[in-house]
Amino acid sequence: MSTSPVAAPPEVKKPLTSSILLWVRTDQPRQTGMDHWKGPHSGIISATPGLDEYRQIHLAEHNPGLWPAIDGVQTAIPADRKIDGVAEVTFQSVLAPLKGRKQTKLAYADEINVFRRTLLYAGPPTHPAGTTSQAPDRRSVPAR
Repeated sequence: MSTSPVAAPPEVKKPLTSSILLWVRTDQPRQTGMDHWKGPHSGIISATPGLDEYRQIHLAEHNPGLWPAIDGVQTAIPADRKIDGVAEVTFQSVLAPLKGRKQTKLAYADEINVFRRTLLYAGPPTHPAGTTSQAPDRRSVPAR
């Protein structure tokens, strides 16, 4: 009887991950802000030393949602509370953001051109959302 070789457990990385909820400015066309975010602003962020991944999730301007209207329950998102997008930033290590202080200053200064509000959620390295397993074929697999 032959046995299969035992595969080595995947390598686990524990980077620093953050998600930023974003609301674009309302004093200019929404598309202007979205274009600036995916263009010049993303160039600033992606040039950050120590950055591992940068993702932009652009949300639809009009999204009716799936919840039916229920009397006494707010099922529709008020226009001033609708999120326009989410930026996900993953650094190579907990200390990696220290390498990118110059880029962080540039990004902060540029935010006024695009966003009326930002809300940062940072995930510590031990948080499941901030952990990825490196599969044997080198694909990054999110932890569950």
